[in-house]
Amino acid sequence: MPDELDLASEREEFARTHARNVRKPEAPAATGLCLYCDEDVASPRRWCDTDCRDAWDKRSKLNRSTQ
Repeated sequence: MPDELDLASEREEFARTHARNVRKPEAPAATGLCLYCDEDVASPRRWCDTDCRDAWDKRSKLNRSTQ
């Protein structure tokens, strides 16, 4: 029968393996336009300001959670 240390070690190993397998979604490519409001931006920027970036991120997370 495994003791508490064995169980903790197994849980830790599982958590590490899972963390390595989880990847962030790839970021969208810069297009020369803000990805949220379509305002012109200099490449390689993807958003015109932090407000648009944060709004885009929030909308993307909502879209991923409803899929």
